[in-house]
Amino acid sequence: MIKVLVTGCARGATRWAYEAIKQAGHDVGYESVFHKHATAQNIYAGIAKSPHSVEVSWRAAPFLGHPALEDVCTVALYRDPLAVANSLLWSGVFSSGRNDMILEWYDYLCSHIKELRGWYRGRSAQSSLYCVMEWYKLLSQGADRAAYAEQGVELLLEACALDNLTGMSLADTRVNASGCRSTISRKECDHFPVFEDFLKLAETLGYGKELYDSQDNKYAQAEVWHV
Repeated sequence: MIKVLVTGCARGATRWAYEAIKQAGHDVGYESVFHKHATAQNIYAGIAKSPHSVEVSWRAAPFLGHPALEDVCTVALYRDPLAVANSLLWSGVFSSGRNDMILEWYDYLCSHIKELRGWYRGRSAQSSLYCVMEWYKLLSQGADRAAYAEQGVELLLEACALDNLTGMSLADTRVNASGCRSTISRKECDHFPVFEDFLKLAETLGYGKELYDSQDNKYAQAEVWHV
């Protein structure tokens, strides 16, 4: 049965969190319960019958607050919002010509953020910003605790109330690196209607507004590995 659930945003460091928790010696599943076919009905059985004690899945965010999670410690995983938006844009989630996996992501995101198929349709950069903003609102409103990818493995484990069972040093390693570079910046995008609201949310999460005053956002460059 699942005791801890870690959830974030697509391209928001969940694969990194999964690898970190696994390296710490815990039985952890990745999208084993909260997958593309998860519904409000079938997650009851999924949580109760899961062979894993920890589940990591960005798809779980819309289900935070569900009665099936009453006895589960839920952890919201944040990564710098602008870096996530850039990574979504680079991945082509809101562009034409999506591959099957990215199309499935698009459909899943749109099923929970309806406006992505409305005014934002065809506006890739603005869709990416709006998606991250709305998804992080789901996290901030529903999770018991918070963790930040930039703060590293030890604080992630602390937020999950998990020990390092291996006793080994858990050095952060590059996982699923996107190789994307910053294309969304304040310089290029501050005229977007969504941008100021996006900045306000980022600031409430502790990502200072000064991060976005330059295209050289340190978390949005190719060096970023928390994806």
